[in-house]
Amino acid sequence: MSHTILLIDFENVRNVEVASIPSDWRVFIFVGRSQHSIPFEITRDAQQLGDRLRWIKIEGDGRNNLDFHLALYLGRLSEKHHDAEFLILSKDKGFDPLIKHVIGQGVGCKRIELLPHVPTAGKSDARSTFRQGI
Repeated sequence: MSHTILLIDFENVRNVEVASIPSDWRVFIFVGRSQHSIPFEITRDAQQLGDRLRWIKIEGDGRNNLDFHLALYLGRLSEKHHDAEFLILSKDKGFDPLIKHVIGQGVGCKRIELLPHVPTAGKSDARSTFRQGI
């Protein structure tokens, strides 16, 4: 059975409507080392996800540091969850070559810039949508 794992680049996309995330998704929010505040609405709504949500605070500073951490988690999670579909919520097009490679390895993956663009369950075959690429 396929499920969706959403990886959020919170340095790049800060207006996340967490309340709109489907109830069967797992979510990882990557927060930069220098990010010290998160809007109340996001934290309040994130609590509703319970153990389906994990905050990842990045260690250290540096260009693309968060991106490297997110890529590491994508690799680890795709090994553990072979049937999962992965969404990277980010406006950073630097993820696109990685996503193309991941798709070539047989992993369903796509970068999105807004949550409303996420396909909803039952409306399409997500696996074929993800395999179409970037």
